[in-house]
Amino acid sequence: MLLSDLPIKIRKTTGLEEISTMTTLKEAFAEGGMRATYKGQTAIILPIDQATYAAMGAAELSKVGQGVAAGNMLVSWTEDGQRRGSVLDAFAGNDLAFKISRTDGQEGTFNASNITNAVKRLIEASREDIRERKALIESNAKLKADHEAAIAAGEKVEEPVYGVPTYADGAFAKIPALTRTIQASIAAAVNDGWADIREKSELLMAAHELGKVQANSLTREEMAKVAEARALRQAIGEIKGTVKAELGPYEAEDAGLAAREAVEALEIQGRGFSDVQMAALAGNSVIRKEVFSVLTTTDVHDLTAMMLDHQDFRLAQQTMARFEEKNWAPEAIGNIRKVLADRIPGYDFDARVYTTEGADVMLVRDHVGCYLYSWDSASRVPEIDVNGKILQTASENDVPSDEQLEALRTELKDLRYDNGAEIDFGWTDAKEAEALDPDLDFTAGPRPEGA
Repeated sequence: MLLSDLPIKIRKTTGLEEISTMTTLKEAFAEGGMRATYKGQTAIILPIDQATYAAMGAAELSKVGQGVAAGNMLVSWTEDGQRRGSVLDAFAGNDLAFKISRTDGQEGTFNASNITNAVKRLIEASREDIRERKALIESNAKLKADHEAAIAAGEKVEEPVYGVPTYADGAFAKIPALTRTIQASIAAAVNDGWADIREKSELLMAAHELGKVQANSLTREEMAKVAEARALRQAIGEIKGTVKAELGPYEAEDAGLAAREAVEALEIQGRGFSDVQMAALAGNSVIRKEVFSVLTTTDVHDLTAMMLDHQDFRLAQQTMARFEEKNWAPEAIGNIRKVLADRIPGYDFDARVYTTEGADVMLVRDHVGCYLYSWDSASRVPEIDVNGKILQTASENDVPSDEQLEALRTELKDLRYDNGAEIDFGWTDAKEAEALDPDLDFTAGPRPEGA
């Protein structure tokens, strides 16, 4: 067997191919359907994303007779010789599992009673399939080269056994459409007026989980390499003076004192939340660190925080109204919105920041309830590149080779011995000088005579 006899395809698909031809339900199931089991029966699942819904049209979908919207899944199965169908709510905990074709003739099973976990596993499996195929192309090419070299040398060798991918070609081609369908289902459910606090919070966290798995396309080892390379380049740039130094943790001797005193001055006790509200809040810790990193260098666990009922919230607003921060805060709150729009699509909130006696106090209200957070103004993050520092993602092109990483490590090590700057033999230690005479600013220009 020649390598060319076993083509290994690497397919990155958007899932939008040929949807315009899905003009009838039968055609849609044939072209966009996914093999599955439903209540123990072999079945076909048709994810209805916005594109599929638009391509088929409401008139065709009305033939279902049960009301179909983007975000639903249609299921078809055969029972007693009759082809039957139904409309599925993605988050109804259905007895459902997706079947993915393997090259050995078997099928991989992905349980989908929890649809969020199922889609996450399918996305991860599709990426592993791409990585496996790339590795096989390299290993098969080496097998072929070694085999041809042996024959050219006059050796009698057996035909090599070439590796094959675990999953069949195009096995994951419909996962993007499924993902978009689940995202549409989440958006619809969050906007459902009957959804309670717990349900909305769980759905928003499901959106966050899907967004996270879509953004992180690399393996843990690859992400570790990317993170190390970025940290090395940041450190190198800081020494060379080509990039701004990153703000370090806030570590003042009286750190948190101003924040605590500002909250105590409000004379608000805080009445807490019900068990349902607390359960809804629990999952939000996933993105809390990222949110507060655009506001303060205070560690998120050291923030002064309080849950409020609506009366206390209004009292705090009334008391703090004349201290509202209108210069830095609008951009800071806008940065929070950028983070949350990316991490939890569909989530909304209202927030205001007040500044008094060296403390920033932020009042926040969302579908769960009301909160108060405070930190020392001295720890405020004056500006931040949200896209570059928080929302940045990494692709295969960002993964450095081992040689590139070692070169960066060596460069940083060398710069710490010699940063390449001109040597100042008449330097002044600014901290010592300030201690001797606090009224003099020795960092603002030429040294005064006699100093």
